[in-house]
Amino acid sequence: MFEWLQIFPSTNTTYKLVVSQSGLEFAAQTIAMEKAIDLIANMISKCEFRHYAAENGKVTEKFGDDYYTLNVRPNPNQDGSAFWKEVVKKSFHDFEVGALVVMHKGGLYLADSFEVDDKVLVSKTYSNVTIGGYKLNKTFTADDAILIQQNNSEVAKLMSTYYQNMQSMISYALNDYKQKNGMKLIAKMPGKFKVKKDGEDVEVEAQTYLNTVLKGLFENDNVGIPVDKSIELSVLGEKIPNKDSSDFRNLIRHVYEDVAMAFHIPRDIFFGTKTEKSTSVSDFLTFAVDNPIQVIEDALNAKIITKEAYMKGERVVIDKLRMQHFDIIDSANAMDKYFAIGFSHNEIRRWISMPKIDEPWANEHHITKNYTESTKGGEK
Repeated sequence: MFEWLQIFPSTNTTYKLVVSQSGLEFAAQTIAMEKAIDLIANMISKCEFRHYAAENGKVTEKFGDDYYTLNVRPNPNQDGSAFWKEVVKKSFHDFEVGALVVMHKGGLYLADSFEVDDKVLVSKTYSNVTIGGYKLNKTFTADDAILIQQNNSEVAKLMSTYYQNMQSMISYALNDYKQKNGMKLIAKMPGKFKVKKDGEDVEVEAQTYLNTVLKGLFENDNVGIPVDKSIELSVLGEKIPNKDSSDFRNLIRHVYEDVAMAFHIPRDIFFGTKTEKSTSVSDFLTFAVDNPIQVIEDALNAKIITKEAYMKGERVVIDKLRMQHFDIIDSANAMDKYFAIGFSHNEIRRWISMPKIDEPWANEHHITKNYTESTKGGEK
């Protein structure tokens, strides 16, 4: 696309036109942030929300309505993975206010917008809650709403400053790139032209002619326009061929690296250059994903589980085992070791997403002799 950058008018009949390729609207910072948030949200959406409750003094896992709502169908219109991915993304996008999940008619819904009565000594209330363009005529309290706010100070700083400052840097680099790769023309023409308007000849100034008749040359791709024979167009100087945009690419990479650092994402994960020997996946989960998971887990336990039940051992725990690819063949030795230290067959089968065996022996726990405590003295 050609963009008419500048016209230098003169009192004589010669005008210098500076033309440069444009149409390059680039939002490196936005793209980088979306990539970082998407990496984290995709990972968290793989997790399983497990519900543990105490019965007869023993804590066991429950597969009731809460489990189904958290994992399978939070509401009639979304599945669990899509819902939690959306929640995580919104908690980052709306970093200052957070993501509000409301409990409505037995389901969980992510609010598009809301107003909060931010009180210090009493519970907050949320009003004017909008979901999918529909405004709920209800005020929610801490009993039926879950506010999820990320607490990464580096991301908070990034979100508040980058949108203000980085655009000017990219605009500067883009303008510099366009000028270096621009094409400059000399237009020699009479000072005035006669053009047809409503069937009559009308005399116009050369500047007006440039602003109207020749405008299409600078605003459209691969355009052809009729030019009066009295106009002579010639290239001013020669365009340097094969000019690269290394400065522009370096600036983009710098933006990407800053964003990855703020979100604690290893560079090889962010840029997709991970090798087999790299430990970056573990670092990514530890430093970038664990904290957002803990934020969600704490929010759920604070709102869903009562204090009395929590003190007895009831919990909502976000299982992180699903976040990494698990190869059953490569992990055979490890699974055998888990069985040897007391894990049951059904516990191990659940890790690899296999169905439970409904037999008593599958729930038994065994410990090999080398892991048991010796109760006898040494040989005499």
